[in-house]
Amino acid sequence: MKGPWIIALVGGFTCNALGENCCISASIDSSVAESCRLLEDSCCSADSSHEELPSLSDITKYRVAAGKGDLDSMRALGLIYQDGWGVERDIKRARHWLTLAAQKGDGISALYLSQIYLAGKDPDRHRILAFVWALYASSKSVDGVKDVLAKLRTQMTDEEIEESIKILDLFCQKNPEMMGV
Repeated sequence: MKGPWIIALVGGFTCNALGENCCISASIDSSVAESCRLLEDSCCSADSSHEELPSLSDITKYRVAAGKGDLDSMRALGLIYQDGWGVERDIKRARHWLTLAAQKGDGISALYLSQIYLAGKDPDRHRILAFVWALYASSKSVDGVKDVLAKLRTQMTDEEIEESIKILDLFCQKNPEMMGV
């Protein structure tokens, strides 16, 4: 159920969060790599004026599928709310859906969560949570996360890194499906 709008959103969101070194590799999703070729400027030029934004019917379908545990739909809803595509922008709902997907083992959603926390209002606390989700995304071999981890490591104390590892361990204990169990 991926429309061109969600492919552009995924590409644009990751590029905006990672900066100049982005242009996403095909290993995240071959359709994202294809969207880079389809967009006229670059993958970092995804914009909200794309003619195929999700309709209310599409969003309802995503909600139903996400409610039934569909990871792609959870991730899509998280991204829709993160950028306000077809709905009012709502970071709390974005975090909710992305967290549910990550807790079910989706490393890409974890990377998006990391990026949301990096852009948060409480840099000290959010940096720790950003590291938690980036570390988890790394455990799932998500492309682009190594740069995020390297950047965070330069900004964090050893104690903050240890706290992040403990938090991730607790998440994994409470949600065994995160580790594929």
